[in-house]
Order: sequence, then structure tokens, then C-alpha cells
Amino acid sequence: MNNDQSLARITAVTTLALLCAGCADELEEYQENQIAFPPSLSPSGKGIPTEGAPCRALEPSAAIDRWQQLDAKLVGCPTRQDANALDGRAVGIVDGFIIVATQEVLTTANESSSD
Repeated sequence: MNNDQSLARITAVTTLALLCAGCADELEEYQENQIAFPPSLSPSGKGIPTEGAPCRALEPSAAIDRWQQLDAKLVGCPTRQDANALDGRAVGIVDGFIIVATQEVLTTANESSSD
């Protein structure tokens, strides 16, 4: 290997290392936001109340069937602190996740049905 090839490889490796260093914080933040919901729940969306938040809207499933009659959107949260941040009422726990009947959705549903 000649000097030009060695220099090219060193430059490529250095460039890659610098690019990766800039991505490390973003990767760590992305991984922190990836909550592993249990298979019994069917999460949807990218977060409630805002994108990236740990709570997720829940699609109908056998695990939350007993709360489906509530006039609210059901949300799953990994911690009590996350659940308390929502405008809603905790109605149960499934596989360690707090199930919340959200008031925000109740208000939205009531407003749209009165139009």
C-alpha cells in the first residue's frame, strides 16, 4: 500500500468517525424514545400528548376490551409519571403499562358530535 492509499483510508476513517460522533446524540435520543410495548397492547401513533412522548394511543385489543365502552380514547403509558402528564384518568394496568382514558379525546369527540 502506498502513501496515497494510506492517506485516503485515514481520511475516510476520520470522516466516518466525525460523522458518527455527530449522530451519537441523535441515536441515543431515538433509542430512549423507543418504548417496547407488550404484544398484548396495540399502540399506534408517535406519542401522546406530543410526538416522541412515551405514551401511545391504543387500538382495540382483547387486553383493553373491558374499557372499550368508555367514551374516551385509551392510551398506554410506561410509567405513572407519564400517565399523570395526560389530561385523563388511569383506568387500569396491562402488562405493567398504565391504561389512561383521555379527557382530551372526550372533549374532541363531544365537540364534533354536537356539530
